[in-house]
Amino acid sequence: GAIARVPIDQAAFANRTPMHNIVVRASWDDRAEAEVKTSWGRAVAKDLQGFSQRHYANLSQAEAQSRTRIFYGENLDRLRAIKKKYDPTNLFRLNPNIEPG
Repeated sequence: GAIARVPIDQAAFANRTPMHNIVVRASWDDRAEAEVKTSWGRAVAKDLQGFSQRHYANLSQAEAQSRTRIFYGENLDRLRAIKKKYDPTNLFRLNPNIEPG
């Protein structure tokens, strides 16, 4: 519960109320299993979506850019202003990116 004790405006991530983090990970040794295992992972993630309140940005690479408002909530505008000041050329853009304001 420690994450929920940090005020939303004191950190980047706004989703501070969930008590658990679920990660669905599919892995394989044989390339022939890739499609089956990837499909399984996506199906499980989709089935669990109904139990999810929000998403953690660094664990959601596939849909990161379309979900920045969900990840950062009311903090997004403040984070864009900070990004514009300290990283106006968007050098640090490999994780779910916040575009400079």
